[in-house]
Amino acid sequence: MIAMFVLLAAPWASAYFAYAQDSGPEVHAPWVLSKQIDPKTKELQFVAMTPGLNDPDTWLLLACTPARREIEVYLVASSTFSYPLANPAKLELHLDGLPAIPSMADTAEGKLVRLRTRAPRDLALQIDRGSRMTVSIQQLEGQSHDYKFRLQPTEFAVRGIRAHCLADGR
Repeated sequence: MIAMFVLLAAPWASAYFAYAQDSGPEVHAPWVLSKQIDPKTKELQFVAMTPGLNDPDTWLLLACTPARREIEVYLVASSTFSYPLANPAKLELHLDGLPAIPSMADTAEGKLVRLRTRAPRDLALQIDRGSRMTVSIQQLEGQSHDYKFRLQPTEFAVRGIRAHCLADGR
């Protein structure tokens, strides 16, 4: 799993994310970003996260591992989500009024949702270029819960991810 700074989240994060030697968190509102070394794999990672507009305790997180040219997209709750999560969870992604993108996600301990999109790199490109995103998670009872995120500006926030995992020809 990725390493992450999670300065803004609660201590639970150490169960999923280990503090690593990093550049320290930088804030480029609405994003917080960090560059760090994963303590398990010793690989460089770029991480950017932004809080939910309607739930500031839930964060959209992008993680880039340049050595594998891998992008991962997560929702992270600072404590737990307010409802039980299925595993896998069904969700829909809505970017700037475009048609919904159905997806599945792995969940862990009611705090972490890792999106299993077919093309996480393509999703990360859409997030980089988009202005707003809504993630709808289907609850066990069948209702949906929406998390809304403001994505812009991303110029500084995702520059490491853009340069190392989204650039063409890499």
